[in-house]
Amino acid sequence: RNQHSSHRRCQAHSIMRTERSSSQSISTESDPLLRSRTGNMPRNSMENNRQQSYRPDDNKQDALTFETWDATELASYLDKAGVGEYGEMFIAHRITGRLAHNLTDMDLREMGINIVGDRLRIKALISNLGRKARFDTRMKVLWEDEERIYFSDAQKAVYTCFGCCPVDPSVYKLSHNHLRIKKVSPSRCGPIQLCCCHEYSINSIDLSQIDDVDVLGEPAPCCVRVCCCAPGRDLIEIRTKIAPDDTKVVLVVKQGEGERVSAILMNQIEDAQVIERD
Repeated sequence: RNQHSSHRRCQAHSIMRTERSSSQSISTESDPLLRSRTGNMPRNSMENNRQQSYRPDDNKQDALTFETWDATELASYLDKAGVGEYGEMFIAHRITGRLAHNLTDMDLREMGINIVGDRLRIKALISNLGRKARFDTRMKVLWEDEERIYFSDAQKAVYTCFGCCPVDPSVYKLSHNHLRIKKVSPSRCGPIQLCCCHEYSINSIDLSQIDDVDVLGEPAPCCVRVCCCAPGRDLIEIRTKIAPDDTKVVLVVKQGEGERVSAILMNQIEDAQVIERD
C-alpha cells in the first residue's frame, strides 16, 4: 500500500510538471517579450521581422533606373521589401516604374490589395523610390571642366616659373538645377601644397535665375599663336536676374567648347524655369 501511494504521488507530480511546462510554452509563444527572452521565436515571425527590417535605402542602386523598370522588376523590388505576395498583381495589371507613382489607394484596392496597412506600405515604398530617383537626377553632373587659364603649356611654364608658382584653376560643375563654380586657393610652399590652411569658395547659381548666356571667342596672343601654335579659348558670359546689370559670371573653356556647353546650359535653364513656373 505504501508503494502504491508513493507511485501515485510520483505520477501526480510528473503530470503537474508537464502541465506547468506546457502552460509556460503557450504563454511564451503568446507573449513577444518572453519569446524574445527565451529565444523560442517561431520561424514565421522571424521571417516577418526580417522582412520588416528591410529598408529601401539599404541598396543605393534601387532608384537609379526606377522609371525604366518593367512590371517584373517592380514586383521583384516589392518582394525584397516584404510585400512580394502582391507582385503578381502588379505584373497582371502591367504596372511599370513609370506608372507606379500614379497609383492611388482606390487603384490598389481594385487590384485586390484589401489590407489597408499593405496599401499604405506599398505607396510609401513607391514614394521613396520616386523621391530618390528625383534626387539622383538633380545631383547628376551633366558637364564638368576646369578653367582654361593658359593658352598653351609653354605659356603655363613661363607664367608659373616652370611649375614653381602654380595657379589652381576653377572647377565648373553643371547639374540639372545649379551651376557650381569652385575657386580654390591652397596654401603652398613653392610648388608644394600644404595640408592645411586652404581657402575655397563655391558660387552656386540657380539655373532658373539665369537671364542671359553669351559666348565670346578669344584668340591666343600673336606670339603664343606663332611660336606655339596655341588655340584660342571661349568665354561663356552668364547674367542672372538678381545681379546688377554690369555683373556677370565668366566661364573660361577651351576653344570649341563654348557653343556646346552653352547649348546644354540653355536647355537646363529652360527646364528649370518651367519647373519653377509650375
